[in-house]
Amino acid sequence: MNKFLSIVTLSLLFSHFSFSGIFKLVNRDYTGITGISAAIMDDALDALEDEVNKELPGAENQAAYFEGMSNAAAYSSQGTGSAYGAVFDRFLVGATVGIGADLGERSLGDFISGDAKAQELAGVSIQGVLTVGANMGQFFSSSNDDWFQWDRLSLYLSFMTYSQTFSELDLSYTSFGLTGNYRLIEDQSIGAGTMKWTGIDIATGLRYSSLEADAEIRVNDTFDTDISGSSQVATTTYNGLAKINADVGVVSMPIEASTGIRFFHFLKFIGGLGVDLNFGSTSGKGNIDNTSTVNINVSGGGGSASARPEFELSGEEGPAFASLRAFTGVHLEFGVGSVFANVHKSVFDSSIAANAGLNFFW
Repeated sequence: MNKFLSIVTLSLLFSHFSFSGIFKLVNRDYTGITGISAAIMDDALDALEDEVNKELPGAENQAAYFEGMSNAAAYSSQGTGSAYGAVFDRFLVGATVGIGADLGERSLGDFISGDAKAQELAGVSIQGVLTVGANMGQFFSSSNDDWFQWDRLSLYLSFMTYSQTFSELDLSYTSFGLTGNYRLIEDQSIGAGTMKWTGIDIATGLRYSSLEADAEIRVNDTFDTDISGSSQVATTTYNGLAKINADVGVVSMPIEASTGIRFFHFLKFIGGLGVDLNFGSTSGKGNIDNTSTVNINVSGGGGSASARPEFELSGEEGPAFASLRAFTGVHLEFGVGSVFANVHKSVFDSSIAANAGLNFFW
């Protein structure tokens, strides 16, 4: 189980990294090669780089990766720590899991159809929170003539922290949120009472997400690739330990307006718009311990070449400062609680998120 969790976390942290990556064979020397041009040998060594990078996270565009991870972290927090359209007199307790992604240059349809793979995502983030909510009307009173009604205001506090050491990974995660929701227009029954408009809610708050991961990935294998235009094969053996660190810290301030329709007292559909102001950054660094020159042997009397391994990951980028977001969801209510799932999509860029959870209220 620990091995599985470490692999999943590494895949999420470095999902954008592509196999044209950050392991390189530099200072190439072909003086020992017989009968093969330098251009063909370059192609062979490029292919060997790709084979090694399949064992490692490699980044074709590190800046885009770090920005994508920041956007994903900000989006994964949207919709957590709140309860769209919920009506309760005293308290609410619940749990929510959210996942956010920056699709990069791809569209959502590309991933649904299978035309795009997971490693083409510009960033992915997952988080879970426990939430406690309180209706302020039980603490403060207001008359019907007051412009501000305390019983229409609910405050939500959400939190989760997690730390674990796996065989290849040290992971530390914290999420914190404070949200205020005010029912601007109260709910109203429609028709014979089988339908109800939930009114209009406005909400804002602060949500903080942090994730720090230190990973070690051992590469110890023999890699080979075909020489173009011949039956010969270029082979090299490499043994190295890659050490990689990722540090995500993002604060998001959402400003939302939402509404919904409830059918037959248990089925509710919600929707709304949100503007998110985002701060923070994702940074990372990595290196490999073995940079000694390796030999690349060519079969069939082709001789041998040499090159020096190079691996370096370093950068820091923040999320998009402002984002306009549309969201929708379905909620199943059962008297003292609800089960829900929501989807959030940026209007102007490629960020997307989904969250699901369970709330109890009274």
